[in-house]
Amino acid sequence: MLLEERKERKRNTYRLFPPRIVDVYSLCFGLSEDQEFIHMVPEIVKNNQGHGIFITTVNYVNGAIAAFMPGVMEKLSELLKSDLYFSFLNTEAAVIHKSNLVSQEVIQDALRFQNYNCGSEDFFSEKVYFYSRERDRIEVIG
Repeated sequence: MLLEERKERKRNTYRLFPPRIVDVYSLCFGLSEDQEFIHMVPEIVKNNQGHGIFITTVNYVNGAIAAFMPGVMEKLSELLKSDLYFSFLNTEAAVIHKSNLVSQEVIQDALRFQNYNCGSEDFFSEKVYFYSRERDRIEVIG
């Protein structure tokens, strides 16, 4: 019965706070009604040149948590065809990078820059996370 309860919780979470892939424009100015769902192959993914994509929830409320929703990193790594680095900008979104295009040091430098220059009450940390496709596992690496 425990497995069924987990599946039901997952379905409820996806129903209430479905994860979305967004670009910088959508992150700053809001999601459109037809914003692409995580389980599609959106133009944002197809056009990614290493600058990162953002993941959030449809209403942005605690949107950064979408990175830890079951199956999200697995699906993103499948769409991007890469292991992934990710970090958190704030409580609203996580930024995802293909590990073969951006180093963890570059991500940490960007986080330090944002924290120092922009300052934010809801800034999380300068931690970088790594998702391994092979192991289907998330680890803190920096």
